[in-house]
Order: sequence, then C-alpha cells, then structure tokens
Amino acid sequence: MSALTRLAATTAISLAFAGLPGCIVTGWNSTVEDTRIETATFDAGDAIEVHSRNGRVEIERDSTDVATIVAEVRARTYERLEDMVLKVDRDGQGTLHVSIEPPNGRWENNEGASFDITLPGADGVLVDTGNGSVRISRLGGKADLSTSNGRVEVRDHDGDVRADTSNGSIIVRGADELWAHTSNGRIEATGVRASADLRTSNGSIELELDDDSTGPIELHSSNGGIRVDLGHAFRGKLRGSTSNGRISFRDTEVRDVKLQSISKNKVDVVVGDGGSDSSASTSNGSLTIRFKS
Repeated sequence: MSALTRLAATTAISLAFAGLPGCIVTGWNSTVEDTRIETATFDAGDAIEVHSRNGRVEIERDSTDVATIVAEVRARTYERLEDMVLKVDRDGQGTLHVSIEPPNGRWENNEGASFDITLPGADGVLVDTGNGSVRISRLGGKADLSTSNGRVEVRDHDGDVRADTSNGSIIVRGADELWAHTSNGRIEATGVRASADLRTSNGSIELELDDDSTGPIELHSSNGGIRVDLGHAFRGKLRGSTSNGRISFRDTEVRDVKLQSISKNKVDVVVGDGGSDSSASTSNGSLTIRFKS
C-alpha cells in the first residue's frame, strides 16, 4: 500500500470513528493517532536521516522532484498529540533530517511514529527506529539501517548496506558491500556485488553473490542452515564448518576449485588464484556451497 493510499484509509477511519478531524483512537493500547504530511526540496544526490520510535520506516524512490514525508503519529492523549512536532530540517552538509519531537522531549509508553517517504532518489540513507520494520527501495549511497525489533528489507540499492536488527529477518535484493546482523531471524541476500558479512544467532542464511563479486564472505549462524552461491569472479580460500549437519558442494566442475581438506564437519577449498580468506559456519544446520555455471 502506498503512502497516499494508506493516508486515505487512515483519514476515512478517522472521520468515521474519532469524532475529531485528523485523529483516530487506536483501541486497547489507549493511544490516539494523527497523520502529518510535509514536503521538502530534495535532489537525488542528497542524503536523508530518519529517526523514529515504535513504528515502521519506509523510503522509496519515485517519479517526483521533492521529498514527501507522511508521518503517522501516536500519543497517549489528544493534548500530547497536538504537541507532537514533525521535524524536517537540513544540516550544514545538506542532509535532510526527519523525526518526531515529543512534548518536552519525552516519550510515554506506546507513543511513536511511522514514516512513509517518497523522494527522487538519495545518496546516503540512515534509518533508526526503536521498534518497527525498515524498508528502503531503489536508493543509493551508504545505507545504515537499524531497528531493535522488526524486519529490515532493502530493494535495488546502489551502494553499501549495513542492516542491524535485534529481532527480525533481513532481506536484501541488490547491494554493494553488505553487513547484516540479526539476533533472531533469517538473512536472505541476492545480487551482492562486493563483500558480505552476514550473522544471525537463530536463523538460516542464504547468500547469492553477483557475478562481479570477488568476496570475501563471512557467514555465521548459531542455529540454522547456510546456502551460498558464488559468482564467477569469486576468489580466495573458503573454510566451511558445521557442528551438527552436512556439508555439500554443487557444480564444482564449472570452476577452478581446489579441495584442500575435508572431514565430516569441516572443509577447506581454494577458488581461483589470489583473493581473501572467507568462512561459513553454523552450529546447527547444513552448509551448501554452489558455484554458478
């Protein structure tokens, strides 16, 4: 659902049930909501930072020449809701900063905000939300995305990505260098054009490198299987291990792959000439390494 579609739905519910224009009572958690909209001049070469709390953040490129910020704000009382301020400012370097400022700078239980943002592109993205999902699509530059409880999703990013969540999956479809860590959830990454460092304490890992990626890779799961597809440009020594599972290779005949050592739970292979050391390890799960034809 787009930001404007979601806004229309929220407005309709507000007028039907809230009794106050622009506001909606959310029910059991004893909060009220309002939707704020603001636009700002924005160039595809600008950077953006979004800070939120208890809410999702979605940013995507669209056919527009401005940044449109739609904020769904939640507060414990109507009085506090009225005093919530949508802050949209630029710093000295031209980065656009987006946040909600609560009354007296202090949040109360269950209060927070969700953001839907469209813009013509970006060269640098930072998102930090205390409790909610993060999604960015078709942006560029370095992306630094973090949430304490929620899913992180990246689509068609032209730049490096750092994604961190304490409880949720991480899905990446297109990135340069990728660093993705979660304490509880799976990690899926495809179209990674440079190195990859993927770690989860409880979940599977699936990585598909772009054909131009030379690596290296660091893949580690405490409880889950690992599958990795290596592109044509990958080079270096790869050490794989599992404490409780099997190790398998596929399509090794299509590449210059030298098996140095193998046992029930460990394997060392060298792919091509040169390159850096890589590793893939899981404490409880299988390890599958495939080489693209």
